[in-house]
Amino acid sequence: MSDVSIRLSIVIPAYNEESRLGSTLDTVFAWVDVEPFGVEVIVVDDGSTDATVALVESRASSESRLRVVSNGSNRGKGFSVGHGVEVAHGELILFSDADLSTPITEFERLHTALEGHDIAIASRALPDSRLEKRQAQYRELMGRTFNLIVLSLVFPGIHDTHRSPGSGRVE
Repeated sequence: MSDVSIRLSIVIPAYNEESRLGSTLDTVFAWVDVEPFGVEVIVVDDGSTDATVALVESRASSESRLRVVSNGSNRGKGFSVGHGVEVAHGELILFSDADLSTPITEFERLHTALEGHDIAIASRALPDSRLEKRQAQYRELMGRTFNLIVLSLVFPGIHDTHRSPGSGRVE
């Protein structure tokens, strides 16, 4: 597939994801196979010590839309996502965790939210999110606290376009 025909690049950062990456790739490619546009899947290995790379390389030998890139050592999730974005060829780039905590089938909703914007971010905090398995309360609290710090210090003035002014409620 030439770079020109790739509409969507799916970037999946991976660190020791051997146990779940096979089923994730099955799910992703089942979705990709029915999409009417070109898709590439990039797994970014972050220095895994298990068989993550071997699993992806084996799968890539029979799946031309899949490739693995390596950070060379453990550099962290943020670095891995950035590395995947750098090597992506798609017009659109979707980042997804290796556990597909947000199902790939939600792409259409995310794509719709992207209309007129440069970036769209899925969130478990949205009222219509369906959480099948909740995180521990301390992890949810840590996540909310981190988001508040980032929004306050790193991205002041950036707001959720779906938030009703003054309501504190995301719609």
